[in-house]
Amino acid sequence: MASRAAALDLSMGIPGCSPNPDYGTGAYRRRIRLTADAGTVAAQLDDNYHALWSQVDHEGGVIRRVEGGFSRAPTTGCGSAGEELRAFIGRGIDLTLPELSRAVDPRCHCTHMLDLTVLAIREAARGEGRRRYEIVVPDAVDGRVTVDLLIDDRRVVSWQVHAGMVVAPAEVAGRKLLRGFLTWAFAHLDGEALEQAVIIQKGYFVSQARRNIIDDRPRPLTEFPDREGVCHAYSQPRFGWAIQEAGNSRDFSAGVVEAPPPDPSSRPL
Repeated sequence: MASRAAALDLSMGIPGCSPNPDYGTGAYRRRIRLTADAGTVAAQLDDNYHALWSQVDHEGGVIRRVEGGFSRAPTTGCGSAGEELRAFIGRGIDLTLPELSRAVDPRCHCTHMLDLTVLAIREAARGEGRRRYEIVVPDAVDGRVTVDLLIDDRRVVSWQVHAGMVVAPAEVAGRKLLRGFLTWAFAHLDGEALEQAVIIQKGYFVSQARRNIIDDRPRPLTEFPDREGVCHAYSQPRFGWAIQEAGNSRDFSAGVVEAPPPDPSSRPL
C-alpha cells in the first residue's frame, strides 16, 4: 500500500487552488466495505473525493481475476486504472501486506484502488465474512486533530495528531504522517496493526485536500507538474491530456453517502 503520492505534503495547501473558507468546521470521512464470499471478495471505497470498487476472485489460494472501476473519480485519467490490477493475477492470497505492496509498481496504479485491492486480498486470506472500516479526520484546529478508525461501527484506534505528527498513543508517537511513515510502519508493525496504521495514514493524507477548493473548475493535470509520475492518472500518456474534474468532491462531514454498488453486467468479462 506504499505510494509516492504520500510524499506530497498537502498540509501546506495546493498551489493554484483557493483556500476552503469552510475548513475548520467539517471533517473528512472514508468508508471501506469488504464482503468475502466463497472464492471472491467485493470491495468498495467512498470518501470526499472518490467512489470506487474492486473485486478479487481466487481459487486454491491463488488470485485468478482482479478488476476495479470508479463511480466517481477526481480526474479523467483515472478510469483505466482497473486494468493495472491484473498484475496480481497468479499471486497467493496469503501474502503479507508488505509482500503485496512490493508485488507491483504503485506508480502504475490508482493509489486508492491499489490500497483497496490489497485490503480485499488480505480479507480473502481471512475467509468468508464482512468488514467495514471508517476513518474520520475532523478539520484541524490550531494544528491539532483526533483521528479515529472504526471497524464495524466500533472505534478501535484513536490517534492524537499535531501539525502532522502523531503525539499519542505511545507506540506511534513522534512519527510524521506525511513523511516516511509508511517506511517506518512496514518495518515496525505487522498484521492488523499494520493494516490499520496504513488505513489511517492514507486517510489523513487525503483529508488534507479539504484545506482547499480543488474542483471549482476543470484543471489540466499539467498544472501540477510536481505530481507527474506519482500514480496512474498522473503518469504519461494520461498526464499530458487528463483533466481534474470540476464538482467531483462531496462534503461528508455529517456522514458518508455510499455510491451504489457496480452493476455486475457492466463489468468486463
